[in-house]
Amino acid sequence: MVEVPKPEPLSGRGGVWFGLGAQQLHVGVEAAFAPARKAHPALRVSAEDLEGLAERLSAGGAEVAWDHDLPGVRRFYTEDPWGNRLELLATMVAAHRRSASELERSGRHLTEVLALAEALPFRREEGLRYPRLPVVGPDDAGRAPRGSPPRVPGHQKDMSKEQNIAAQEHLAESINAGNVEAAVESFAPDCVDRDPAPGQGEGREGFKQFFTELTTAFPDAKIAPAHLVADDEHVCVAYTLTGTHEGPFHGIEPTGKAIEVRGVQIGRFEDGMIVERWGSTDELGIMHQIGAVPTP
Repeated sequence: MVEVPKPEPLSGRGGVWFGLGAQQLHVGVEAAFAPARKAHPALRVSAEDLEGLAERLSAGGAEVAWDHDLPGVRRFYTEDPWGNRLELLATMVAAHRRSASELERSGRHLTEVLALAEALPFRREEGLRYPRLPVVGPDDAGRAPRGSPPRVPGHQKDMSKEQNIAAQEHLAESINAGNVEAAVESFAPDCVDRDPAPGQGEGREGFKQFFTELTTAFPDAKIAPAHLVADDEHVCVAYTLTGTHEGPFHGIEPTGKAIEVRGVQIGRFEDGMIVERWGSTDELGIMHQIGAVPTP
C-alpha cells in the first residue's frame, strides 16, 4: 500500500491514509490510546492467500488464533504491534474446496467413482428407495421358506448386511424429512469421516453440524439413492441430491435456485452403525447451479 494524500480540510487532524487500488486504509490519532479488545477491522483475502498470511505472521513472531465458529468462513485473528485486533478471513465461495481447479479435479474424480459404481454387479430395481438384499429366514411359524437353502453360519452376516442397509436407508429418509437428529443416529458417536467438509467437527457431532448446515441452506433437500452395493461390512450408495437454495451456503446468500447433483458414499459398519465414511458430492455442480462459480 502507498500513502494517499488526505483531503485539505482533514489534513490538520493527524493520522495517515493508505491506498491499494480502490481500497483505502485510514489510520487516525487518539490521545491516551488503548486498543479495543472487540472492535476491530476484518480484511477479506483470497482462500489461497489466507494460509500463507497466517504462516508469514507466525514466522514473524505474531500470534495467530484460528476461529471456526462462523459457517462458510475460514478466518483467524492476530494483533498489530500496538495491540489492535485484526481479523483476516476468506469466504467459502473463494475457499470452497480451496480452489476452482481442485473443485474441477474433485468433479472428475466423482465422475470416475460413479462410473465404477455403474459397472459393479449390484442389484437395481426401479421404484425402490434402496435395493434390498434377499435374506433367507423362517416364516412366522418358524419354517424355512420353500426352496430355500438350509441355514448356514453365514446367515448372520446376511442379517448384518440387511441391518447396515437399513441404517443407510434411515439416514437418507431422515434427511429427506428434515430430521437431522434422527439422521445422525446412523453414525457411531466416534465415526471417522475420511472426507470431511471444511471446518467439520469430529464424530457424530461433526455429521450433525454438516447436515444442519446443509438443510439450513437447502431446507427441501432430498437424497434419492440410485444404486447400492454392499458386503458384510460396507455399504456403497450412489445418489442424487436435490434442493432449493434458501439459506446461506458456504458464505453464499440464498438465491432461490434449484440444484440437482450426484454423489457417492461408502460406509464401513459395525453393529448397524457407520464407523468410517468416505464420500464425495458434486460440490462444483452446486456452486455452478447457484451462480457462485461461472459455468464453463
